Amino acid sequence: MRAMAGSGVMRAAALVAVLSLPAPAVGAIAGGTPATIAGAAPDAPAAPAPKGQSGRALPSAGVVESTTGAKTPATAAAPHSTPGRGTRSGSNPAASPLAAAAAAEPSSAGISRGGRSPGGSAPVAVIPSSTTPAKAPAPTPPRRVVSVNLCTDQIAMALAAPGQLVSVSHLAREPQSSAMVAEAQRFPVNHGRAEEVYLLAPDLVLAGGYGGASVALLHRLGVPVVEVPPPNSLEDARAAIAQVGAALGREAEAAAMLADFDARLAALSIPTGGDRPLAATWGPNGYSSGGATLAGDVLRAAGFALLADRLGMQGSGYITLEALVMADPALIVTGTPYPGASRAEEIVTHPALSSLSGRIVHVPDPLWTCPTPRLLDALALLAAEARIAAARPAP
Repeated sequence: MRAMAGSGVMRAAALVAVLSLPAPAVGAIAGGTPATIAGAAPDAPAAPAPKGQSGRALPSAGVVESTTGAKTPATAAAPHSTPGRGTRSGSNPAASPLAAAAAAEPSSAGISRGGRSPGGSAPVAVIPSSTTPAKAPAPTPPRRVVSVNLCTDQIAMALAAPGQLVSVSHLAREPQSSAMVAEAQRFPVNHGRAEEVYLLAPDLVLAGGYGGASVALLHRLGVPVVEVPPPNSLEDARAAIAQVGAALGREAEAAAMLADFDARLAALSIPTGGDRPLAATWGPNGYSSGGATLAGDVLRAAGFALLADRLGMQGSGYITLEALVMADPALIVTGTPYPGASRAEEIVTHPALSSLSGRIVHVPDPLWTCPTPRLLDALALLAAEARIAAARPAP
């Protein structure tokens, strides 16, 4: 218990020290530069600091992403090719800002068994080389994972090993946003602030594409972060599941989830051929989704054409009530209403909509906000609506 308490005090002290320094000094600490740290000698040789991999940046840090956000270039803190895990900041002394000075001290680790280092006077034992190169050790899966994003929360809860995930964002418990409210009760929640996340001693943080200052500060503190970009298509959703699975060291579990996803998708009865019925998503202030969004891609996969596409919208944007009424789409899709009344939401139930010939269908936001298998529930519902619309006589 004393050791755990001492570790917590040291992390808190390190955090305070880093937050009190200007960015260049913090960068020097995070990068392993020994100068001016804890009295390190200016001429001491700098040992290279351990660097953990971090994935490119799927919605982050305590922010609810839009159900159907615009196509946004993925923000990246590090290369995306292999999302991985870095050194655990709570267990490796070299990863601690307070211990960076220790890395500057000359090391005797260069002395090999059976002899002295090349600079010594005694002979050095010669180890014969092998013709077969040694295999690199497999990366160790992270043991303390913190998720600060609604979508990575849900993927991690589905894929993580028992005890591997130690905290999820508070959004995971909100029924208006999350499809895994019951599962989220098993985990402590965070609000995406770098200070609270750092004190949880994670060896991996899962974030979305909008981490901003919190993710930047975690990087400066040496905490490995994998950023998952917001998905704008079903294919992006598959990539997000694979990325989180790789980051957790749970590739087999992610592959099984994707195989089930593909099997369920193939089993859906989706109308093909003929003219596609017209559909539009309709939210507060006339907010609607275009083709380059997850919701837009799901609607097209279900067999619909998008009103937003006809109006030249690629990502998310706004459609006037007049444009919606004039188009008279076969299907209008509304989302999850929030408690209370607002002028922004009045347009969703405007009396003019009752004059339209199409159907108005409610699809809960949690089904298709995030890249999880629940997307297929939304797709199945919309495919059924597409069959109804296709069978309806033309006006």
